[in-house]
Amino acid sequence: MTRFLAAFAPALFLMTALPALAGSDVEIFDPYVLETPPSAKAAGGYVMLLNSGDAADRLIAAQTPGAQVMLHKSVTGDDGVTRMEHQMN
Repeated sequence: MTRFLAAFAPALFLMTALPALAGSDVEIFDPYVLETPPSAKAAGGYVMLLNSGDAADRLIAAQTPGAQVMLHKSVTGDDGVTRMEHQMN
């Protein structure tokens, strides 16, 4: 099942995200999920969203029919180390 999700998660994300983005200035770039070993219980998927419009926008939720979704953002500290921070609504 993990290999199925790894192979199709970007497509599932795009299919569910595109209707919400219709008429929007938000674009989706480079969605991907790295392949995991068969015994893996979790996988990570990544996507870059770009708001090219004049108005500010905020991502308030993400979902997919095949997996649990958690939102994180990359934060680089003063020490130069980049970490992932969990985002709450």
